[in-house]
Amino acid sequence: MTISPRFLERCGRPVCRAAALAVLCVLCLPLVLSAHAKLTRAEPAVDSRTAAPPTRLRLWFSEPPEVVFTRLTLSDSGGAPVKLGAVERGDMKLEIRAKIVAPMHTGRYVVNWRTAGPDGHATSGAFSFTVEPHAPR
Repeated sequence: MTISPRFLERCGRPVCRAAALAVLCVLCLPLVLSAHAKLTRAEPAVDSRTAAPPTRLRLWFSEPPEVVFTRLTLSDSGGAPVKLGAVERGDMKLEIRAKIVAPMHTGRYVVNWRTAGPDGHATSGAFSFTVEPHAPR
């Protein structure tokens, strides 16, 4: 929806212009609110169980994440941090990834993430996965 310049000329009063601008803002609000990058997929998968410790984290988002604003942390079941390599863009523009540098053992791990899309709005979240000695493949 656009407001024609002719309409604004005919409606010269500041109150009318403010009302027209308010209507335009309300109509655009849903587009702005839905612009945040949301986690759509992860590897290891959210709440998954795996027999082999992963060698990297891969996260995909609903819009391209800005790598400079992206932070990933990995913690073991005791809350101790597991060292990760630098966050980098993956093969696809919606993916970010980081190598897991430290050795991992059996147990539950938590990934915390924070990123921002091209619009600059930050989003964050967390998910877990479990490394089990005899997990189904």
